[in-house]
Amino acid sequence: MAQLPLHDLVVVELGSEIAGRHCGLVLARQGATVHICTPRPEPARDSTALQAMLDDGKSLLDPSRYAEVLRSADVVLLDEGTELPPSSALRARIVPLGSAPGRTDWVADEMVLQTMGGSTDFTTAPDGTPHFGFGHRVQFTAGLYLYSGIVGQLMLEREHRAAEVSVSLLETMVSLLPCHTTQFEYNGNTDTVGQTGARHVLRCVDGWVALYGGGPWANIAAFLGPHTPVDSARFVESGSRAQHMAELDVWLQKRVAAHTVAETIELATNHRLAIAELPTMDAVLADAEYERRGVWTSVTLPDGRRGRTTLGNALVNGVRR
Repeated sequence: MAQLPLHDLVVVELGSEIAGRHCGLVLARQGATVHICTPRPEPARDSTALQAMLDDGKSLLDPSRYAEVLRSADVVLLDEGTELPPSSALRARIVPLGSAPGRTDWVADEMVLQTMGGSTDFTTAPDGTPHFGFGHRVQFTAGLYLYSGIVGQLMLEREHRAAEVSVSLLETMVSLLPCHTTQFEYNGNTDTVGQTGARHVLRCVDGWVALYGGGPWANIAAFLGPHTPVDSARFVESGSRAQHMAELDVWLQKRVAAHTVAETIELATNHRLAIAELPTMDAVLADAEYERRGVWTSVTLPDGRRGRTTLGNALVNGVRR
């Protein structure tokens, strides 16, 4: 069997940030030898399953071998503020949220990062209450950014490589929301519905669909047919339509209520409207294509139950990594 791309890479993982550890995980899955040199924090708010996943495929280095391995390492993953003795290794750091003045005591959990990135300004419940993020999406994304930076440097001849690569958690969060921040910069508002068109979630006889409510009103009116409101002037212009989105939702629901998902999709397609079926979680987990491609892996949850999570989405020599 062919060797993995990074089979000859030696990595020393000194950091404890989730982002840096996730970067180490991706490196290990691409064949790198990753040595853990930092005692792991108590699980606390992070599940033991998360800790186990982040350390998968890595080896805990004996402290007596630290100096020896460090001298021969190609990459060292560091937390901000950690210094190294002279070494030719590429240093790779995650810049934490608390590195800026006035934020030194801030905790970079998902809620804080999502809020500072602006996502909770538009991910709200019907009553306006912000919906906060969950999990470690920003941390995982920062880890992938760091991985990309490392690989980019390793592709260069050694004399042309940088001494250090770093990725900021805060900049990572903002980078995930370019449409939102750019819209505010240009238009002075954060009304994503008014700019892009509403998505209507509609119940059919045998399931649910999501219908895009932007685009020409003529297409939507043709789709509504006999259920088109008599006074429809307020729906013609997209901005006004967004303001009356809840009202339009009622008319759309009446239109599809007696139809199956397949019938509704065909009707929408005939009138050039974007539409998609909304599968249940049971259907997603039972999808034969996911099963065939080995997307799922079994994990033990903190309470002892068994569950499934996704593996990486890249195939290397036909094996998911």
